[in-house]
Amino acid sequence: MGDESSVAQGGVAEGAGAATEAQPPAEEEAGLPLLDMRTAVYQAVNWHPAVANSVGSLFQSEESIEVARAGYYPQVRAGIGSDFSNRNIGTTGNRRQHSLSLSASQTLYDFGKVDSTVERAGAGYTAARARLLLSIDDLIQDTLHALVEVQRYGHLVRLAQAQASGVTALADLARERQALGASTLSDVTQAATREDAARATVLEMQAQWSRWNTSLQHLTGLPAGAATVDGDDAPEFLHGACRLEAVNWEDLPTVRLAQAEEAAAVAGLRLAEANTLPTLALEASVSRRLNSVSRASDNGRHDATLGLNFSVPLYEGGGLQASSRSAAHALTAAEAATRQARLAASQSFEDAREQSQGYAQRTAVLNTRIGNIDQTRELYRQQYLDMGTRSLLDLLNAEQEFHSAYFDQVNNLYDLRRQQIACLHDSGRLREVFELEGAELSGVEIRP
Repeated sequence: MGDESSVAQGGVAEGAGAATEAQPPAEEEAGLPLLDMRTAVYQAVNWHPAVANSVGSLFQSEESIEVARAGYYPQVRAGIGSDFSNRNIGTTGNRRQHSLSLSASQTLYDFGKVDSTVERAGAGYTAARARLLLSIDDLIQDTLHALVEVQRYGHLVRLAQAQASGVTALADLARERQALGASTLSDVTQAATREDAARATVLEMQAQWSRWNTSLQHLTGLPAGAATVDGDDAPEFLHGACRLEAVNWEDLPTVRLAQAEEAAAVAGLRLAEANTLPTLALEASVSRRLNSVSRASDNGRHDATLGLNFSVPLYEGGGLQASSRSAAHALTAAEAATRQARLAASQSFEDAREQSQGYAQRTAVLNTRIGNIDQTRELYRQQYLDMGTRSLLDLLNAEQEFHSAYFDQVNNLYDLRRQQIACLHDSGRLREVFELEGAELSGVEIRP
């Protein structure tokens, strides 16, 4: 029982590509540095393209704010024009004229058009920051899940190998007794069948270990042979992960994202309404004719204008009104999305907490079950060998049930860890427990 209860080591190790050959190496056999949860998370966050993508989007949205703010400042333009008329232009005696022009305009009052554009860009920046935090949280959770699965199947491979050894020992016993005439051929056949099934289980567990090991490599960017997963790593913060009594849902990235999109919808509605109202702007321009005849006739003078421009859209095919209605519907949808985000976050956390409690309560029952089955297995062995009151099939069934109980125990342990990780994710505490809050990543401070 001692060999089977030990947690196997393994992961991100050489040979992980072949499902039928890859085996989780023990720490002392691999001679590789251990990869624990904290190291795996830091490696993934600093390497994975998903985070770099979110950082790039954040910088893009930040520049969009500057683009929107440019509407507060004067707009200056310069250009060269060429005019052609069917008769002489002015007193130049020429039908063609070239001119250099310089113009400037400054919006004086626009009923909040620029303000709304800036607000919408700011909401886009807030949404981009929420997406960055969400991508980090999701990446941390995916990395931890992959590492936990490598731990799980590393352990299950050891258990499957122990089960195969136990069944093989019974098969050898059946063959010995059959050779002595104390057992039937059917016992040998039954034992051989169970032996093949046990070997198939080993191969299946190795394939699953290889699969999750490869997934962990892709998440962390570590090449094969770089490190081996610490099979015993279970940080203390996991144990109290689901005991949180109250969660501030407003701090969750999903809720922040929904709120930012709602703010963008509000700004969009204000902009749509402002677009139906007038705009008052100060405009100035100066021009100078370039061709020699034009300059001579003007005595080198410039044409200059300064005035106020008051413009209002009168009719645009109903487009502005449709834009206002569309923005209003977008706001209604965004408000509902915010409520849905809070509800989904609460439901997900409660679900993870309830499941973790179930797995925790099941642990003691599974431990007791293993002890009872172990006693039954030994009793059946004695009855088979000494009294002949048990058949080989009884022994094989007891052996299988014994190892099945261990499989249940291991799966329960790692299912519990997955739910503990889910509790941290769904309550927005993954960055906190891994001390990433306030850290700088690609020039961006990780903060709400």
